[in-house]
Amino acid sequence: MRLNNYDIDFESKITGGNDSDVSVQSFGFQKQLFKVMFKKGEKGIFNTSLNYKYAHLKFNTNETLFSNLENFHSVGINFNYIRRMNQKWSFIGMFNPQLSSNFTAKLSGDDFYLNMIALFNCSSKQNNRLTFGLVYSNSMGVPFPIPVISYWKRFNNTWQMNLGFPRMGATYTLNPTSDFSGYIEFDGMNANISQNISNPMFEDYRIAEQVNYNAIISGIEYHYHIRQFQIKLNLGYSLGQVLELQNSNNDTAYEFEMGNNINIGIGVGFKI
Repeated sequence: MRLNNYDIDFESKITGGNDSDVSVQSFGFQKQLFKVMFKKGEKGIFNTSLNYKYAHLKFNTNETLFSNLENFHSVGINFNYIRRMNQKWSFIGMFNPQLSSNFTAKLSGDDFYLNMIALFNCSSKQNNRLTFGLVYSNSMGVPFPIPVISYWKRFNNTWQMNLGFPRMGATYTLNPTSDFSGYIEFDGMNANISQNISNPMFEDYRIAEQVNYNAIISGIEYHYHIRQFQIKLNLGYSLGQVLELQNSNNDTAYEFEMGNNINIGIGVGFKI
């Protein structure tokens, strides 16, 4: 649920499976649909976009119990509203209904998720910004709103930093078209399991009704952007990751052994 300046974005990530029961691969895209400016933007900007993400779980086991848990899909629509309230304050609101499941059976209400963000920005100067608010997102895998706070500052034309959650880091601008970032971020996925799974080995004989993946990743990111095009290359390492099967109350039914691994990502953006 990120705002960006590109009409179409593609992103792909691979997380290694060394010392892990599962490796994770994902591909996604976002397509801007339309934008409405109220009184030429003075009363706010409203835009919408379509987003899709595919996640493939590659199990390093011959256990057939997990054969229907390899492919998950999420598709939804973003509704974004941005409003500058005065010289210092602005508001960003995002609402994202989506379907997220392995879709091995008919659609149900459990396949439906809601993601919401409400953020306030305060900028005393053009080179700094304090952002705070709440996020409720299925990618977090937490069934309640989470506080978000970050502080961004540009020191000069070369260096800028961002401290906070869910992403923090520093960026070095090499030239007008290239920059490098070092970062630590929180990433994840939460999706429904269409056909619930039960097994005596599950904790407290719970039924597996959804899959939840969370990871803390550190790494280096390279951006190249020129006119209507951007490419992003990412090399990271997971500091910690958890993949669980959960019941409808978010209680753990089964936890996979997950070691720390290399993460590789690529992203491409276009303006039309």
